Parts: sequence; C-alpha cells; structure tokens
Amino acid sequence: MNRRTAFFRILALCLGITAFAEASPARASFFQKTSVEGTIGSDLSGVWLAVHQVMPMFRVRLDRGADRVAPFDVGPIGDEYSALFPGKPHGVVITKMADPSASARIGVFEGDIVSKINTIPVVDVASYEKALATVDKWFLATIKRTGMRYTTAKLVKVEYAAKEGTLEDGTTGLAEEKIQFQFSEAKLPFAAQLEKTRESHVAFVPEDKEIKALAADWWKLPIPKPSTFVNGEHRLVSEPNYDAALREDENLDDTSFAIVSQFQGNPMSGGGGKTIAVYGAREIGANRIVGTYVETTIASAPFPISIEFTGSFTMTRFADFSNKDLEYRAQQMASEQKELERTDVPVAPDVPAVLPPKEENPPKIAE
Repeated sequence: MNRRTAFFRILALCLGITAFAEASPARASFFQKTSVEGTIGSDLSGVWLAVHQVMPMFRVRLDRGADRVAPFDVGPIGDEYSALFPGKPHGVVITKMADPSASARIGVFEGDIVSKINTIPVVDVASYEKALATVDKWFLATIKRTGMRYTTAKLVKVEYAAKEGTLEDGTTGLAEEKIQFQFSEAKLPFAAQLEKTRESHVAFVPEDKEIKALAADWWKLPIPKPSTFVNGEHRLVSEPNYDAALREDENLDDTSFAIVSQFQGNPMSGGGGKTIAVYGAREIGANRIVGTYVETTIASAPFPISIEFTGSFTMTRFADFSNKDLEYRAQQMASEQKELERTDVPVAPDVPAVLPPKEENPPKIAE
C-alpha cells in the first residue's frame, strides 16, 4: 500500500466515509430500518417510483370582520386541482377576496384552499359555513396554497416475504409478514423536469416511455456523495392498528395502511434537520398504489422551524425486487479501490536507498 492510499483511508475513517473501506459489501446510501404493525396482506415486493404532488400548508389567524366572518368568498374545489387529491377533494377554494388589497396584509390569496377552521375539518361549503358559525372574535384557518404546488419523486425498494400458518382462532391464514423499505436518493433521469415544477407550479407526471427507461437502468443511477441523510426509520401500520395520532389525522381517513417515515439529515451535506413523511394508502393494486401524502421538514439550528407540505402520491411498480444496485455499487467501490492502490505513482522515499560512504579523513575546516 503506498502512502497516498494510506492517507485517504485515514481521512475516510476520520470523516466517517465508507467509500474507501476494505472490500466491504456495498449497502444503501444511508442506514434504514422498517417496523411492521399489523398485517398488510398485500405483496408490496418490488422497485417502485413514488411521485408526489404537493403544496405548502400553513395556518393563518384571521379576525372576524364587522359585517362578515371571513374576508373572502369560497366555493367547491374544481377539477383543476384533482392531481393534488387522491380521491374526493376535502375543503373549499377561495374564489374572491372581499378586499383585494387584504391579500398582502393577511397572507391569503384567491386559489388557496381552506381545509380547517380552528380544529374543525372543512369537507365542503356546507361544513365550512357551519364551522364559521362557531367563530367569536378570531379564528385559525388552515390554508393549502395551490399556487405553489410542485412535484417530487423518489425510488423505493420493498422487500416482502409472507408465511401462512395457524391463527389464534384455529384457522389457516397469513401468520407472518416481513417487509423492508429502502428509499433511494438516486438522481432520476427526469430530475430536471421535476425541478422545473418548483418554478412553473405545473404538475409533472412521468410518461410510460420514461417509466420503461427507468426500468432498464434504475440500478445504476448516480447517488449523491455525501448522502443527504444519515438514517431512516419506517413504520408500516395497518388501519386496524392505527394509534390515536394516526386516527386523528384526517389525511388518513379511508386508508388501508400508512407508511410513516422519519429521515435524519446529514450535516456533512449541508443538512442536519429532520424530515417526516406520511403515506396514506387508499387505492392498492398489483402495480399501483394511490393515496395522501404529507411531508414535514424540521430545520435544525438556530431555531426549529416546521415547514409542512400536503397532497397526493402515486407509487408505480416498474421492476421486481433485486439488489442489482448494491452489486453495481460494490463493483464501483472495488474499481475505485484498485485505482487508489495503483503503485505506478512515484513516491519520494523517506530515507535514501543508498547512503553516501563515510569519509575516513574528512577535510578540516579552517578556523
């Protein structure tokens, strides 16, 4: 081993980098684990593309007016917002401001969706008006900003195994499930189109040809270095096992199961905060899952700031489960290691190979 290789390995140990480790098997870009609560009963095995149509969600305090409760008119949500909802839209859309100049002052605009008044969910115009009747001097409106919607996407690998056995009632059925989620940070081939949606606010939906291209080489897509996250924990919860917090979440109404994922950001990549994503599965097919999606990002320092996005997701299964991506990265790591260990780079020796002979009668130095 030459000194350059040794230096890089010591540096890797100091920084916690595994890219220069000794012939260790490749793994996912960051550590992840999955816990399962209840029985799902569906084979989720495969490689999936999860596409999220999201919009920011926040709360605004509004004072009751002298002649009207809210400073805007509302109406039912139209078809132009259907991509943001997995089923029947819940809420009302602001159709007109009573005073157009009030938007800049109170931070509410036409096209915003009101989904809650204080703690009362708003399903339609009738429930909105009923909720307003409870307002005294002021109220909190939960707002979803459709004008700032955009699209995100990520790869998801799911390993699934199930065993049949004898149940407690003596019948035979699904006795055990093992499910492991791996959310990938791989850069998708249509990443540029996804990024454009943050400016255009027009939903992006991958076409069939793009899905087929993804199926051909998903396993060798590049992954950022260093990783965006350091770890991830996923809870897969069936509807009968929802706890109080999940049952109180209106985004999970009429869902069969939920995936609650928590990702810890990597300070080395400029992060360090925490991201929590909740998938509520409403429609489940052999190669497609549709439902609600909520993502909350909590910044780290100097003060925790919560930013919440909500909308819908569609997961499309485009390949059978495999570890081709891990095998490919293992080959890349081996190639990088061989490159580092090349000995054709001249390195100056610390000690000369041949010492000059010692002179028996060295010349005297004149005083």
